[in-house]
Amino acid sequence: MVGTNPASPDPLRQAVGRWTAVRNGGNAYDTDRMAEALASSGLQEIRSFPTVPGGPVLVAARRPLG
Repeated sequence: MVGTNPASPDPLRQAVGRWTAVRNGGNAYDTDRMAEALASSGLQEIRSFPTVPGGPVLVAARRPLG
């Protein structure tokens, strides 16, 4: 499970979200990019869990069984 910023169509909001996340010790991935990274790493059952409106989104995945 990892926390991300929600995807935003506004370039300024995207930039501020990335800057804030990195400044606070997090990563610059938005929800969509994190889901893609987890899938490309072979993880499955990727799900997003919004927290509060406009706030962080948790993205969870699991390793394949077997």
